[in-house]
Amino acid sequence: MTCMTERNGMKHWTLACIAVPLLAGVSWMGCSSQSNKAPGSASTAAGATSGSQSVVAPVGPFPRGTASAQNIPDPATVGPTLKAVSPTRGGQTEQASIAVVISAIDPDGVASVTIAGTPATSLGNDQWEAQGVTLELGMNVVTFESEDTLGNRTSGYLSVTRGQLVRTDQVYARGMTAALTPAGLATVSDVAEAQITKLDLEDVIKQHNPIVKQTGLKLTATKLDYDPIQVELEGAPTGLRARAHLDAVRLECAAEFIGFGLTTVIITADRATALVDAQVDQGLFTGTSRVNHRGMGLEFDTIQITFQNFDAKTSSGFFSALLSPFRGGIERTVQSTLEDILLDLVADALKGGMVGLDSDLTLGMTNPLTQTHHEMNMRFEVHEAAGSNATGVVLSVGAMGTAKTPTWGTPETFAAFGVPPSRPMVPGPEAFGIRLSSDALNAFLHEIWRTGGVAAKMEGRNPKPGTTLALSAGMLYPFLPVVRDLAPDPDTPLTIEIGIGSAPLLGFGQQPGVPYQLSLGEAEARVLIDYMDGSPPAHLFSLRFAATAQIDLVVANNKVTIDNLRATVGGVDVTEEPTVDIKEQEIEDFLNAILPQILDSYKAAFPPIPLPALPLGLSIQNPRLLVDPGYVTIYGDL
Repeated sequence: MTCMTERNGMKHWTLACIAVPLLAGVSWMGCSSQSNKAPGSASTAAGATSGSQSVVAPVGPFPRGTASAQNIPDPATVGPTLKAVSPTRGGQTEQASIAVVISAIDPDGVASVTIAGTPATSLGNDQWEAQGVTLELGMNVVTFESEDTLGNRTSGYLSVTRGQLVRTDQVYARGMTAALTPAGLATVSDVAEAQITKLDLEDVIKQHNPIVKQTGLKLTATKLDYDPIQVELEGAPTGLRARAHLDAVRLECAAEFIGFGLTTVIITADRATALVDAQVDQGLFTGTSRVNHRGMGLEFDTIQITFQNFDAKTSSGFFSALLSPFRGGIERTVQSTLEDILLDLVADALKGGMVGLDSDLTLGMTNPLTQTHHEMNMRFEVHEAAGSNATGVVLSVGAMGTAKTPTWGTPETFAAFGVPPSRPMVPGPEAFGIRLSSDALNAFLHEIWRTGGVAAKMEGRNPKPGTTLALSAGMLYPFLPVVRDLAPDPDTPLTIEIGIGSAPLLGFGQQPGVPYQLSLGEAEARVLIDYMDGSPPAHLFSLRFAATAQIDLVVANNKVTIDNLRATVGGVDVTEEPTVDIKEQEIEDFLNAILPQILDSYKAAFPPIPLPALPLGLSIQNPRLLVDPGYVTIYGDL
């Protein structure tokens, strides 16, 4: 059976078209059940009362009702039974056009089938085909309709997504671009400088004693004085350049000359400057092991130390004469030691410098229907980096999502249909900017879907702890009177199975005036009445539906949150009504009242996404969003 039937020229929308989203919304809301529950029902466990916030398991068995004669349709008024054969509902393809095959069965004979508005060709064996059905990029809803020899019509739909199929176990290149202006780099410099300044460099140097050990000479550091360290970050052709300055350096060392006594050597320099150039991790392309030092998403394995007015002397003319041949070696050895020390210090200061770039992010989602928790990891890799002292630094980043414990059988590909962020990204007047492609986010949505985080089976006979709503027949009474005949006891439990056959897809700027659009994928739902009498539950109906939603993106507390969902059903297909024919019900007012709460439940269930590439724990201030086809840019101060 399908969602819309035409009988004797009259079109009727069945209640099942809207019942499952409604049921899901009611159950998520946690509102009180059975608003018109029959008084005096004795089938509830002792102590439970109507409208009680505590839910107990129902006590069966329950009386098994039968359908009234008026709810059993005359076969002569029912149109053909339709079923989508190919392509797979909710499937993905790279083809711009496809062949669609539909099965149409009717005891009175099938007169015609149209697919996507085009007459279909009979293939025999109750199958009909239309070739060359055009697909747009993104999710497509393909409708089909059939008429039997008595003039009764039925219709249905299937959804299929067109895009470039990308494996989820590979990094999606150019999924994100991040930029720091010179002002942003200055802020990061201040933070890094503050972290390094907290360290006692004297203790660090003493851990490397002796700092000079060569034939005839050993120097052991005993005291270090210097002005506060200054740190500067700037853009460079390879990506990023870091400088650390130590002024007025004075290092006292205990000196030991072989064959002579001990004395004190004073090493001084007006300034010691450490220079680090960070670049893209070449191991990403060569397959070599990961680098040891990483920060701001870049690698840096070497550092250069230079001195202004380096000198080494003692208070004794005799030992100064002995020291003279060692002066060059002392400068080189102290230089090398400081390079190792400061390289580690810079690495520690920038460790985890950019969230998501220097460490993986974990995104968790709790299924609002089952209260089960599902997680995936987000990983980013810098593939290109460039900048200058005047422009700052711009990073081109790849992205990948990995589902923890993926559901068996879910595809390891997602359909990419957007465009990568433009290159290079022009920084705004703000200190920080990040540009996210819709495809990078869709890779994450796909992996959340693969975890099973958007599927559920709810059984009224086994309420979950903390549940405030019993899934029972009385819940359907206000808007589906036929259930009173099938389940005369309103406490008869229901079983509702909901799943999404394809991952949601997020699009940016695809339509004029619609900055953010979310295709919710193709969902399937089954509703059963469980009499708890040892016999199988009665299958009330099954349906599939696809929907799109306009959303708003809000940046707050360093996270991107989905807000203000406004959903539109793109296609509904009631696939089975084995127990009783479901007629149109007057529930429009109820739907209008409940829909905002349903959408709030969706919004509350979806986790905020941590904003990647924010450096060194800084927060974005005064965020500004700019939408272009295929990607969204977030600017802000730090």
